[in-house]
Amino acid sequence: MYVHVLDWPDDVLAIPDLPTRVTNARMLDTGAPIRFRQSEEGVTLFLPGVGDDGIDRVAVLEVGR
Repeated sequence: MYVHVLDWPDDVLAIPDLPTRVTNARMLDTGAPIRFRQSEEGVTLFLPGVGDDGIDRVAVLEVGR
């Protein structure tokens, strides 16, 4: 699953109510790992590289059942 992060100045991003379990997360461009926490409410991503000038940062979420 790809998450496009547009104009998000914070290092924490909450994604509500995902229908599947996230098993791994990384940045697409650098491969840098993304720390995450999943609960019944959704997934919280702790994004690396806040303050980058990238217009569209892409997080790759590997999902399982």
